[in-house]
Formats: sequence, structure tokens, C-alpha cells
Amino acid sequence: STISKILSCLLIVSFVLKHNLSKTAWTDLLRLLTVLLGDRCRQTFQSVYKMKLIMKEYFGSTEPTKINYCNNCLQAVKADKCPNATCSKAGLSSFLDLHLEEKIKDLFRDSEFVNLLKKGKEQVKRATSCSSIHDIFHGLDYKNFIHPGGFLSQLYNISFTINTDGVNKYSSSRAGHLWPVYIMINELPKEHRFKKRFIIPAYICCDKHDPNMLTFLKPLVEKLNVLNSTGIHVPDSADGDINVRCMLFVATADLPARADLMNMKRYNGKCACHLCKSGGVGYGPNKIHRYWPFEQSPVKRTHEDQVKFASKATIKKAVMGVKGHSIFVKLSYQFDLVRSFAIDWMHSVCLGVVKYIMHQQMSDGNKDKVFYRGTKTSSMSRKLLSIKPPDIVGRLPRSIEDLKHWKATELKNWLLHYSLPVFCKILNPLYIFHWSLLVGAIGILCSDSISSADLEQADGMLQDFVLLMGILYAPTQCTMNVHLLQHLAYYVSRRGPLWAYSCFAFESMNAFIKPLVHGTHHAMEQIGCAIGLCFGLSNFTKELICKIMTFLRTAKCFCEVLLVILKVLTKCLPKYKGAT
Repeated sequence: STISKILSCLLIVSFVLKHNLSKTAWTDLLRLLTVLLGDRCRQTFQSVYKMKLIMKEYFGSTEPTKINYCNNCLQAVKADKCPNATCSKAGLSSFLDLHLEEKIKDLFRDSEFVNLLKKGKEQVKRATSCSSIHDIFHGLDYKNFIHPGGFLSQLYNISFTINTDGVNKYSSSRAGHLWPVYIMINELPKEHRFKKRFIIPAYICCDKHDPNMLTFLKPLVEKLNVLNSTGIHVPDSADGDINVRCMLFVATADLPARADLMNMKRYNGKCACHLCKSGGVGYGPNKIHRYWPFEQSPVKRTHEDQVKFASKATIKKAVMGVKGHSIFVKLSYQFDLVRSFAIDWMHSVCLGVVKYIMHQQMSDGNKDKVFYRGTKTSSMSRKLLSIKPPDIVGRLPRSIEDLKHWKATELKNWLLHYSLPVFCKILNPLYIFHWSLLVGAIGILCSDSISSADLEQADGMLQDFVLLMGILYAPTQCTMNVHLLQHLAYYVSRRGPLWAYSCFAFESMNAFIKPLVHGTHHAMEQIGCAIGLCFGLSNFTKELICKIMTFLRTAKCFCEVLLVILKVLTKCLPKYKGAT
């Protein structure tokens, strides 16, 4: 059968993306098709490079921009060498700009996205009169932007949650980690907000060393300032000629990445908590380890404190854990340098507190402790595996003997669904009570509706949990993740439920981009190309479907009109026969 050139390209590219084929495999596929189909195929599919050019022509996608910077002075470099005399021997590193603004334009050209945004905006309007917390826009900080005339009260103004983290693609290579930057739109309804199609990859870096955030995120901050003040003109949006303005509202990441984003000491440093001024207690050789004993109502940091500490800090000396100004201080609009950095419950609770306590209970080094349960692993696993969860639970339970391989989702399910029934009659009643405080509090803070009374109850449970942690286990077991539990209820009151800014969706994106890399060379370019093809293919397919549906609707209207005419003619035909 005859098939058009563009449709054949679309089918081949879809096959390549679905099965994560490398460039070599893609080339071999074209050669195989050429052998099977002959010269006509050879003229159509000359090479992978030619096929990519065809796709770019039809998709209208923009090539990712490579930004080079000096490894010594960390300044952006447009030439092949840093112009500074002191950097003559320094090498260059680079990262890719994936053109956030173009992705936003593509979204607003999609009628489905615009309709979902309008639905989300209706929910935002109702948030002003709601006392309970249901979503991110029910938090006190978001409400500051939705008063009449407020920035986010406008229909096409949107806010972002940003995430970045190292993705360990190479286990035995020195090629380094991938560092993607993702953008999520907070105004979309929650059932659509976390889908991959609506999460935007904005930048990506791959280097032997972790990127310096002051350099890596500088272009993003400059772009965010333009998006906030001027906005993006979208003349061909699904709603016609509109202007879209944006603002950054939340940054979420694990402890090391958040410290880098805020330019603070990491979790084992003095005064490393980003929400309060607690210093912690150092212990071990040279006090390289640190724990945070329970402290009633610790003094909270403020935006003004953070700016003052950063101004006083030097390269050699941090002030209250702050090493210098965060890159986000350059944002031209209101962005709280303390509360805008989320506590990610995926890392701090699931992969942090939950996994840590379970390891303590199973570790042979704690055989003499009351909470040791290493000898009951088999019986606990049997009880766990006998549980038959409903379909809403994404993963089936796995044996506790595989604990070190458990994913964050499995630890979440263990905490909220399985742990208390399994611990029953196995764990000491006092320790079950202690654990139930965490289960109950997190269950409240992750729910879809949180009243003021619920928030107060959850806060009390978490304060008791942290207090008892130092008593039942040991003071040194009060790690940074345990300490952050004291701030969870407060943060929920300011920014909404824990699920609204968790890293679960972003970790799914990381799992999506990891297979796009084949080999250690040009990893950024491979991902940039694959992401461009994915977005382009999706947008082109939607446009094609819209055109087909429009044609079908037109054809249907034509047929309906034709039927009406035929009915009229059929009724009139006997009259004409009688006249003759």
C-alpha cells in the first residue's frame, strides 16, 4: 500500500522512542528497511540525520542551546576558551537549555491543556473562601497571590514548582551524573498535574562533578524574570491571542540538592536546617556527624534573616549555615528564600525516617536493643505478603528481606497501609505507639482535606514522635530527616498538603529519561534530541487528530444537510408528479 513520507517517518520514530533504540540501532533499522523495500526506501530514509531534519521541519521544534562555562571562574563562555587570563588552562563544561518558553507555548496551543487550566483556575478561585487545606493553592502563601487583582488571579498567569536532582545513570563510569531541571504547573487539576506530558524539562547537565547552582540556574532565573514581567505572547493559542505570565512558587529536592539550591551547608553541618536556627549537636571523630535533639518551638528563619546571613558570609566562613546568596535572590518578584524550599516527604519521610528506623530494627548491631526485630524478619514477611491490597495501591508488597531494594513508593505503602498490622504482636507496644504517631500524622498531612484541627493534631503527634525518638532509640538517632518532622505541619499550613510538592512525579521523569542515554558520550545531546522528538511527535499527532476530527465534523454536517435536502425533495416529488 502507498504511505506518505511523513507518516512513515512518524511510525519509525515512534518505534525508536518506544523501544529506546540507540543511534546505531536506529541506523541498522533503516538499513534493514532499505534491504526489504528497495531503492524507494533508500531515497526516503537516507540516514538518521536526514530523518531528524525531516522531523524538525514538520514538528517546528527548536534545537536545544548548548551553554558553555569555565570550570575555574564559572562564568558563561561563548568562545572555545575562557577570556580571563587566570583561566588560560581551565577547561570548559556545558549544559543544555531545552527552551522552556517554547514548551509553554506548545502547551497553550493544546485545547485540552487550556481547558484543564481553566478547570484548575476555578478551583483556585474557590480556595479564597475555604478554611480547609485541599491543595497547594489552599496554603497561606499561595493565597497572597489570588486576592482580587493578584498575580495568580489572572486566567493565563501560572506558577511553577521546580525540581532538580542528580540521576545516577552510570554505575561504573566517571562520566558523572545527569542533572535535569523540571518545571511543573501548579494550577492544573491534581489528577493531571503530575503526568509526564505536562511536566516540562527545562535544562539538563551531565558532568563529572555536581553543577554549581549559581552558574547552572542563572539562565533559568533570568528567563523566569522575563516570564514574570513581560510574559510569553502566544498568538495561536487554543483561546486565541493571549499573553502568559509565570512565577516560581516552590523548589523541591532532596537534602543535598536543596542545600546547593539555597547555598547552605548540607545536613551534617551546623545550622543546616533551612527552616529554623537550631544548630544541632556534633559527635564522632572531629564532630563530622550531627544530630538534632528535640527542641520545643525552635526559632524559625525568615527571608530577611537569610538575606542578612548571606551578606555576612564569606568563602571560608558560613553564617548560621548560610554560605552565600542563593541564585534565587536574583528573582525580580516576591520569592521567600526560606518557605519556598519544600520539605519533600518522599526523601525525608519515606526514604529517610521510615527506611532508617526499619534498618535500625533489623540491624544485627542492635541485637541487645528492645526494638530489635531481626529474628522476626521471616514471620513479618509472611504477614506482609499475605495482605491483598486494592487496585488503588500501585505496587504489591515485597518481602522485608528485600528492604534495601525497596522503592520510595513501597516504603510509602508500608508506612501508610501495611506497617501497623504487620507490627502487631511483634513489636513492643511502646514502640508500636511511637510508630503509630508517625503513621497517623503523615496520613493526615497527605490527605485531600486537612482542617485546622487536623493540622494541630498532626503537629502534636509529630512533636511527640521526635521527642520519643531520642528516648526510645538514642539521641544520636535524631537525624536531620527526623528533625524536619517538627516543621511538617507548619509547612503544610503555608504551602498545602505534602503530596502537592513531593518528588514522586519528578522521580518518574528521571526513570523516563534514563533509558534515553546510550553510552557515556554526548549524554545531554542524546536526551535533548529524544525529548525534542517526544514533544514534537506528541504535538504533531494532536494537531493531526484535530484536523481529522474537524474534517469528520465537517463531513458529518455536510451529510446531515444532504439528508435534509433529500427528505425535502422526497416529500415534494409526488407534487411534481401530479403536476405533470
